[in-house]
Amino acid sequence: MAMYNIYHGVGCTGAQYDYTRDFIDENEALYEAYERAIEDYKSYEGCHGIPSEEEITEEYCEENDIEFEDLTEDDFDDIHDLYIEEVESWISYKVVLADEDTDVEPDNRDYF
Repeated sequence: MAMYNIYHGVGCTGAQYDYTRDFIDENEALYEAYERAIEDYKSYEGCHGIPSEEEITEEYCEENDIEFEDLTEDDFDDIHDLYIEEVESWISYKVVLADEDTDVEPDNRDYF
């Protein structure tokens, strides 16, 4: 177990420090940071040019000249892939071992 500082964000602000917590390993901490970044993205969907999955679905239908009710499972898989690609182009996240992080002073950390 190790203490990691969790950073995440959406858009041009980049990943911002959120909190410090004990994790089994770096992969578990990264997954947590990724999930927080996804939550950030979803809170902005439909605003500031950040598309929702519904908007991507509409665009897909227009580009492929297909009605929503005619979408196949493969189409939905493609739409989901496009959505994830879009999300990942907007989010940023990282983790840093708390003991090695020079950006956040120990007295300014939020521990969970």
